[in-house]
Amino acid sequence: GGVVPCSSLRDTAGPMGSCVSDAALLDSVVSGEEVVTKPDSLSGVKIAIPQDWISAMCPNGQSEAATKALEAAKVAFEAAGAEVLVVDGMNTVRQTAKDQWVMPVLPAVYEDCHADLTAYLEGCGEGRPVATVEDVLAAMPDEQRVKYVGFYGLKEEGDAEKIKVKIEKRDEAVANMEAAYREWFASNGVSAMILPAFANEPTTIDIEGEGGKNFMNEFLFAFHMNECRVPSMAIPIKSVKFPESGVPTSIFMYGVEDRPLYGLALALEASLTA
Repeated sequence: GGVVPCSSLRDTAGPMGSCVSDAALLDSVVSGEEVVTKPDSLSGVKIAIPQDWISAMCPNGQSEAATKALEAAKVAFEAAGAEVLVVDGMNTVRQTAKDQWVMPVLPAVYEDCHADLTAYLEGCGEGRPVATVEDVLAAMPDEQRVKYVGFYGLKEEGDAEKIKVKIEKRDEAVANMEAAYREWFASNGVSAMILPAFANEPTTIDIEGEGGKNFMNEFLFAFHMNECRVPSMAIPIKSVKFPESGVPTSIFMYGVEDRPLYGLALALEASLTA
């Protein structure tokens, strides 16, 4: 069993746990690095709120619960010794060199699924049960194959070369965006940024007309950071719940490297529960 990401730049399962320590432990098993067990000292640490990004994605405002969750995280960080400040510029960062993107709304392309799965299979070595993407598609039940062939299937002769060119453009676009992201952190002297994980009340996807809204609610503050190879995590704010669903709110924390972000998350969690 397990999970194979359909693309290195798309939704990928990460460690999940009942607390930050659980996630850090699982991360250490996967990465082979020593587990982060102690909260970082937050003395002198700067935490950013990217208000321009929040405002751009929520032109009509966000829910009161989301606002309260962000404020609760801010207060907890400050109580632990950090400085929390509004820093603009991230909305520009996430659209770096947008005129060079292969797709209008994404620096990634649908075809990267075929390219990345091919690279994964080739890396599995001899003796693997399936050798190509086409083998994977052939092994699927018909009803599943219909859903995935558009992402993974080569549609016509010569597509492999076309995909290669698109992947090269994708890699260049993502590298430019990631460089701008890291420069934003360095130039502003911040260790992490925080923003709501959900801007609005979550509802169930089986309600007619709600599926698309839930999708955007879930990914509102993931575009386009999920295309970059940078760490993030969601931290629940259990003291604040969405009023209709009763679902606890949470905040996203973005950083530059995995281990420092775990140290900051442990410190935030400890302050929230103090």
